[in-house]
Amino acid sequence: MALVQIKVLSVDDDPVNQMVVQTLLTSSADITYDVTQAMNGEEALEILADKDNMPDVILLDVMMPGMSGHEVCRKLRAMYPLHCIPVIMVSAKSKEEHVVEGLMAGSNDYLVKPFGRHEMLARISAHLRFKDTVIDAATQRSASASSEISSMLLQPESQLHSLPEELWKTADAGNSMPMQVRYNLNCQNLSFSLSSPATSLPTLTPLPTLSPLPATPTGV
Repeated sequence: MALVQIKVLSVDDDPVNQMVVQTLLTSSADITYDVTQAMNGEEALEILADKDNMPDVILLDVMMPGMSGHEVCRKLRAMYPLHCIPVIMVSAKSKEEHVVEGLMAGSNDYLVKPFGRHEMLARISAHLRFKDTVIDAATQRSASASSEISSMLLQPESQLHSLPEELWKTADAGNSMPMQVRYNLNCQNLSFSLSSPATSLPTLTPLPTLSPLPATPTGV
């Protein structure tokens, strides 16, 4: 079995919490975890600005000085869509309104401290499986578009003007590229691929604005 490397970006201002994450993400016989640490939100966004070295998943602490985890996540989602980089928000706050706030800020999941190694690894694995499924769907869509173009190119030249512009764009999404290049390209163009009528996956829409939560009645 080939060794799988998973790149994790851990964002937390507490060195102890960083050490805990590093300890929990110990490599196994078939999986190795490459953990990059960011001690604040600004540092995390600087790392994420490098599109050639993207993490596979982000562990994002909520309570940090300066820029909170919620702010970081909102800025991150302005750079990369929800289906591109899974963000697991980590916090000791466990009330329903805290979880909802984290999810509505753009995170894919919410992990409450303290947590165990098996729970963390299971959540990471689940989100990476979903991401791979989405990327594979977009890649298959690109391959289908390329096949359609090849077929239409055999038609008389006078009919080539009927090729939809979106079809050319989709076909350019790189079919036989290295995985990292294909991943980066799909992160940028995935929204079109998924919203095309040729795929059965639902269109991923922007997150709605979160309305203030009503106060919980006493005694409930």
